[in-house]
Amino acid sequence: MPPRFSQLLRSMLNGISQIFLQRHLGCGLLILFAIALHDLAFLAGALLGLLSGTLSAWRLGYPPEDIETGLYGYNAALLGLLITLMLGLAPLTHPSEQVVLYGARQRARHDDQQAGER
Repeated sequence: MPPRFSQLLRSMLNGISQIFLQRHLGCGLLILFAIALHDLAFLAGALLGLLSGTLSAWRLGYPPEDIETGLYGYNAALLGLLITLMLGLAPLTHPSEQVVLYGARQRARHDDQQAGER
């Protein structure tokens, strides 16, 4: 079941706050604000990474408590920041990444179908 918007937002803000070993929505919001003050491209990279890590964890069926704590978002956010720092935003929106994400979604659907047949 896909997460509700409130769950996704809470998971993402907790995920970004986990960079500083915190679990606080306000801390996550302040960190995003600080990143935005520095460079909006970094904010976009962090948000794309955070969103991809959090949604991947939901899709792969990891424990919802861990996801809402932000355990699967902080590393993805840091990776999004790193990619943006080293290569800019272009790699995050490149068509080859879309192909990889499509393949991952198809694989997850195939696994779900096989699990349902058992």
